[in-house]
Amino acid sequence: MPVYKNDKMIGRYYTNFTISHGLSNLTQMYISEATNFIEDQTKAGTPFLLYWTPDANHQPPYASEMFYGKSRRGSRYGDSVMEVDYGVGVILKTLKNLGIDKDTLVFFSSDNGAEGIAKQNGGNNGPLLCGKQTTYEGGFREPGIVWWPGTVKQGVVTQQLGSTMDIIVTAATLAGIYKKPC
Repeated sequence: MPVYKNDKMIGRYYTNFTISHGLSNLTQMYISEATNFIEDQTKAGTPFLLYWTPDANHQPPYASEMFYGKSRRGSRYGDSVMEVDYGVGVILKTLKNLGIDKDTLVFFSSDNGAEGIAKQNGGNNGPLLCGKQTTYEGGFREPGIVWWPGTVKQGVVTQQLGSTMDIIVTAATLAGIYKKPC
């Protein structure tokens, strides 16, 4: 599988980026790329959109040495979730340290529910039926977390259905470039 940085392929999984028995430093590389991008855009005074999509939770799940074998779940999946959580924390801390947190909308979600058929290495959808690769609720219902200090009130929970497609319209509206459909 190819790995891209902007519009250039920089390598391939398993060939140039090793994932060996669930051990890989890719998420740490993604964290570093994200924070460097944020710092560069801030220094240049340029508005930005960071679409950060670590894939460590997909099969086969992987984690760096810092997280490998550390989760209470006792699986590579649990380790990878810990590392992605850590990465989100690093990104939020970067926004705060640069003083742009109150000017930055952060939306956190997932592309689908956990892969239930992978058992211990695939997560848990709780009371929702089935999981990834299904059209049941466990396959497509996942949490969405919005963070924007001073704009979005903390602790608000809604059961309202949303879609990640809503993010596009929201981002375009905030950027002042949204055009209503014909």
